[in-house]
Amino acid sequence: MRRTLDIADASKVGRPGQRVPDGLFPIHCRRDLRGAIESIGRARNRAEARRWIKQRARALNGQRYVPAGW
Repeated sequence: MRRTLDIADASKVGRPGQRVPDGLFPIHCRRDLRGAIESIGRARNRAEARRWIKQRARALNGQRYVPAGW
């Protein structure tokens, strides 16, 4: 089941180590990781979001989902 969150709710989801400090891209599992990669275009700061996604990918052993050009 895919979760849909608005910005106000996203900032409250997950522990601080599982989301970007501004609350976007909460990544708890590999499914969330793939969703974050697909929605990178909505990031306010794409460079920070990519760093965050790569960091969570390493933590979840999901580096294979991260595009090679990142």
